[in-house]
Amino acid sequence: MKNVSNSIRLYPWFASISGDLLFFMAIDTLFLTTVKGLGAAEITLMTAIGTGICVILQYPLLCIIHKIGNTAAVRIGVILLIISALCYTCFVEKIFVFLGCIFYYLALFFIEMKSSILRNNLHALNRENEYMQIEARAKLLFSIYTLAIVIIAAPLFNLNHYLPNILCITVTVLACILSFCIHEPDTTRHFKKQSRKTELFLPTTLAIVASMLFIPLILITFSLTKLLAQENLGTMFEIEAVAYFITGLVLASRIARIISNAFFAHFGNKITSKSLFLLSFALIFAILLAFWGGIANGIAGYILMLIAIMLLYGVMDPYQIMIKKIIFEHTDNRNAQTALTLNFTALNLGQMCLNFVATAMLFNLPIVYVLAALLAFAVIESIVIFALVRSLRENIYRFKNLI
Repeated sequence: MKNVSNSIRLYPWFASISGDLLFFMAIDTLFLTTVKGLGAAEITLMTAIGTGICVILQYPLLCIIHKIGNTAAVRIGVILLIISALCYTCFVEKIFVFLGCIFYYLALFFIEMKSSILRNNLHALNRENEYMQIEARAKLLFSIYTLAIVIIAAPLFNLNHYLPNILCITVTVLACILSFCIHEPDTTRHFKKQSRKTELFLPTTLAIVASMLFIPLILITFSLTKLLAQENLGTMFEIEAVAYFITGLVLASRIARIISNAFFAHFGNKITSKSLFLLSFALIFAILLAFWGGIANGIAGYILMLIAIMLLYGVMDPYQIMIKKIIFEHTDNRNAQTALTLNFTALNLGQMCLNFVATAMLFNLPIVYVLAALLAFAVIESIVIFALVRSLRENIYRFKNLI
């Protein structure tokens, strides 16, 4: 059990540097347009192809994960992350940039199993109640890293366009080394009577549906709020001043994320699933604030949008952690692998669909109308959360076979 304890100790450090392409993520659009010569349409197409391939290959990828196990899957994911960073950095041809994007989304698909490793390790030591706190510590470290990177990435890029990428590759190599220090117990010993069928209980299904709306709503609202602030402030200030205002929104989002994760890291074990209600209402209120900020214009509107963005990023990580906790509480190890991959796919599908709706509306309507439409989706998400919490309270164990 020594390896299991060490893995739990290392988990926040590993998860915090393996969840994304650190450094590159801060300047990705700038790098792809300035250095690689890609246009906005090509970047959008590249993202659509990457997510689409993960959706199409979900079942064969899941079969591979069932076959090789969580630990091997995570190690493969980190290696794919390194390959992705190398494709973005070392090749001039656009085809390699597209391949880098595909490898990136495949890497995230496999790395998603890291949460299952943590769950199994905690279960083996009878420490399941620590799951949310440990995940929150990992998110807290990631939030601190991204805040620091947001501050230094632009100067590094201006010093040398490839410097953030070199640092990104260095971090992913470190993550790869740490992945070989992460272990998990033999799940057949700790999870008895595993079913050969992949079954999802009703709470798990509802959790995945709610997550499919919640996280994409946050990401799209954040992007639209930045655009709206830029439009409104652009009529009052010079472009240099507007850039500082937009940077302030990004920094505020990172600070809010750090505060929420620090709170969860200390009090996560005392928070119940009923808190999902508060997080859903916070999402609705944040979109309302962004909408009012767009109507108000000027500094007052900016302040409303600033508060909205802080709320959005303040609830994002706690929501994800609680959803995964619910998934783990209602699945065994094999079914948890299926649920995690379905959750990952649902997030991608949700983002693609909401992006399509937002893009179609933006051709003919102002951004505030799109925010109003997103508000309707947030209300739908809150209804799903109501059904989820109710099913948990009533301890409903109906399930349906999804695969």
